[in-house]
Amino acid sequence: MVRSSSRASRPKYYQATSAKELLDQIGQSVHAEVQRDAKKYVSELKGNLSRATYPKDESPKGTTSPDPCHLDYRYHTNVTKGHGKEYPCEDRPEVRFSDTEGAQCDKSKIKDNKGKSEGACAPYRRSSLCDHHLSYMNAGKTNTTDNLLLEVCMAAQYEGQSIRGQHDKHKLDNNNSSSQLCTVLARSFADIGDIIRGRDLYRRDKGEETKLEKNLKEIFKNIYNELTTKNGTKERYNDTDNYFQLREDWWEENRETVWKAITCHVVSGNNYFRHTCSDENHPTATQGNCRCIGATVPTYFDYVPQYLRWFEEWAEDFCRKKKKKLPNVKTNCRGENNKKYCSGDGFDCTKTIRAKYIYAIGDECTKCSFWCGFYKKWLENQKQEFLKQKKKYETEISGGGGRKKRAARSSGSNSNYDGYESKFYNILKGIPEGGLDKFLDLLNKEEVCTKFSEDEGTIDFTKHDNKNNDQKGTFYYSKYCEICPECGVRKGTFEEKPKNESGECDGKKLYTITDYAESTDINVLSFGDERDQIKKKIDEFCDKNDINKQELTEQWKCYEEQDIENDGQDDYKDDVNGSGGICILEKTNGDKNGKKQKTFNDFFHFWVRHLLNDSIEWRDKLKKCIEDPEKKCKNGCNKKCECYERWVDKKKGEWKNIKDHFDKQPGFDQTFPPYYVLEDVLEESYFPIIQEAYGDSTAIQGIKK
Repeated sequence: MVRSSSRASRPKYYQATSAKELLDQIGQSVHAEVQRDAKKYVSELKGNLSRATYPKDESPKGTTSPDPCHLDYRYHTNVTKGHGKEYPCEDRPEVRFSDTEGAQCDKSKIKDNKGKSEGACAPYRRSSLCDHHLSYMNAGKTNTTDNLLLEVCMAAQYEGQSIRGQHDKHKLDNNNSSSQLCTVLARSFADIGDIIRGRDLYRRDKGEETKLEKNLKEIFKNIYNELTTKNGTKERYNDTDNYFQLREDWWEENRETVWKAITCHVVSGNNYFRHTCSDENHPTATQGNCRCIGATVPTYFDYVPQYLRWFEEWAEDFCRKKKKKLPNVKTNCRGENNKKYCSGDGFDCTKTIRAKYIYAIGDECTKCSFWCGFYKKWLENQKQEFLKQKKKYETEISGGGGRKKRAARSSGSNSNYDGYESKFYNILKGIPEGGLDKFLDLLNKEEVCTKFSEDEGTIDFTKHDNKNNDQKGTFYYSKYCEICPECGVRKGTFEEKPKNESGECDGKKLYTITDYAESTDINVLSFGDERDQIKKKIDEFCDKNDINKQELTEQWKCYEEQDIENDGQDDYKDDVNGSGGICILEKTNGDKNGKKQKTFNDFFHFWVRHLLNDSIEWRDKLKKCIEDPEKKCKNGCNKKCECYERWVDKKKGEWKNIKDHFDKQPGFDQTFPPYYVLEDVLEESYFPIIQEAYGDSTAIQGIKK
């Protein structure tokens, strides 16, 4: 095997133009060090597919091509238990790139995660990696370096095929803003390397994870027992509990064949994102198929700590999804060709004057409030994932990446081997680019992250928690989801209306109600509009015995159209006629003094919108209680379920009063009862949005009933 000695030279880290490039550069230096240390020991670890054997098979030897691209899981494997266990992609989702599914950060899925405060986040790609058959390897059959290489290459080849099969469509769907194919393959290649070396952080399921690691230890025990005593080989691999050093050296010696396997299905026109082929002084690009000429592997992601690779991948995926979600928000809040101006809380800003407590909704602006609600919730979750990973970076960089030492101590191992991570951190801590802010700044420079305007929320991971930048930064929910300006905007131009010389807003006055008019009283349990506000107030509601507490209840009074006095306002007829009347909220809470008015039609949309927004939060709150029937309302779920039932009862009472007022409107008779209109409004305006929010029709059927 020809290896260029000049590749041991360290790259110029200051020239890195993105976090991805910096990580790969440092990985290249780490690889050179690992390769140099292992050079005199690894010759006996080099696998050869043509030497693979199949014990108890009719043709146990000489039936395997040395080319990993010719492997077929039906014939070239020692996993023979049947029932699909030999197929690498068995039980793995066919979808490899998702706009709806995100990273997995829960401590039940990621080793070493510390609750909600700190930890790694596995990308969606990793959760569907085609490595199913590895958990069913038998150490009695997979007992040589050649047979192990066979199974690892099988995983790599089918993983590459799975990714390659969907990447073109994914790239098209995202306006070419997704990662290059070679980069995605390099990420999965590195994850396979971590699985083999015992460093993988991902837990698909505890049983499968335990079985795989146990099998690998037994396999490497067999390989260790076959090693000669020449050149101090057995002394080097003295960790006979986990065989970490042996596994590291095995990977170094066989990674080239594994890379060939994972790139089997790549067609021309695909290159790695940086030039790494040939020697460092004159690096060249891959040859259009993600491969270098000769024995060089173009990527060094497999020598970058897994959580750091995932962090960089997370940032890129976040920017991609944000770029894809924003057009939906803009279209639903500003309309096609900017023909409307809605606020993120669902008001028509051409008719709303917040300074006078006059609010107009309209069903078109309801869509804006829902899209902004979904978008804000997504951003909130993404911010928490970011903070979690940022905290892990701070901890690891200060601690020097001692995860493997901790693992060795906990397993009783006598090994001091700390893996490639310590080598990586030694370099990272020693360069100016290794500081947290420098690294976060490089995350900003991922190409897709540079394509946001200030109105959309410019990406700057270094300033995410600066209170002065909350409204314009990475997790800013965009100008389209802002509330209406105090005085509203002008129709047509949508320019913000200024205050007059007296410092007040011009425009309509609040309507007055005739004396002795009877109202329909609707006390609305309100949790607000913002996601964090809704979550907080649901908790308050559950902690309070009196569900009619003043601070959680808005006391609306709705009047019929005939009870509204015409004060001579020019647009009286446009605003009130056919509106179902006026609903008034007397504001008495501190700085919120003053009346709030909505037409009944707008009040109806306001109520339904809040009901659905609250329901989305309830769904998240009760998710673990509902997913597994055996857990339902047990232990910590009891209180949550009881509180939810109280909330449902309260909403039923509110809905009865809303229907009572709706029935008072003129123009209905037995042939055209009011519930026909009510049903039509729900069908046309809300059910499509509900279906999108919940992902299926179950919730809609429940509401219809």
